[in-house]
Amino acid sequence: MNVSVTHGHMIKYVAFLDILGFKDMVLNNEHEKLVPAFERLFAKSVNDGVSLFSHSPGKYYPINCLVVSGSIFLWTEHDNPSQFFLLVASVRSIIGGCMSWGFPLRGAISHGDLSFSHTRLHEKKDLFAQTLIGKAIVNAYQDEKKQEWAGCIITKPTVQYVEEKHNTSGDIKTLSNRLPQRYLFKYKVPMKEGEIEDRYVVNWIPNFTGTLDSQTIRARFAMHKKNVKNWSVERKIVNTLNFIEIAKTKTKTVNGN
Repeated sequence: MNVSVTHGHMIKYVAFLDILGFKDMVLNNEHEKLVPAFERLFAKSVNDGVSLFSHSPGKYYPINCLVVSGSIFLWTEHDNPSQFFLLVASVRSIIGGCMSWGFPLRGAISHGDLSFSHTRLHEKKDLFAQTLIGKAIVNAYQDEKKQEWAGCIITKPTVQYVEEKHNTSGDIKTLSNRLPQRYLFKYKVPMKEGEIEDRYVVNWIPNFTGTLDSQTIRARFAMHKKNVKNWSVERKIVNTLNFIEIAKTKTKTVNGN
């Protein structure tokens, strides 16, 4: 008999993160060498990020995670503002940790309708069917693809939504009031096209392990035999380095929490 677990249709916060240069990694490495690299990635970065703050005294704060090829999906249980802040902290940890291991990520955090189902197809064998669908994923995916760097943006409707959820006392509460700059701040995100404007971004700098200089970051982009000798990648590297310099000034502790 099939056993199915379904998380009902709800408004939730979602992060969509994509590994830059993933195709090169798969094509240029033997499968036997690539798998251990990914095991390190998930053990040290993704798992650490999704378990962040999970065991506070008397409380449990889960972040759901699904990894499909070079894409990472993270989503919350509900749309309370505290869940948004937890997701930002998790994304911050994951992007910084993954960059340290040579997996630069680009992503977006959004909110909206989301449904997830997990069905066991066989009682004695590890056969499963999983479904993740909703507008929240589409919104995050669309903003992710617009960017030209390694980093994560918060969609504008989500910023407005979180601020309105916080506005219970009639006061104007912005994200800048709620989260310190070592987690999130406004930045002119390098986009492929469109209007130049300040957008809220995740500050992953404190979670990077290593020296935040040009040589080190370039080496991380090139790790695992990724091709960095083209202008598309070069633009992303330069834009990422520019962000790092700004983020350093907004982060009191560069390599710590």
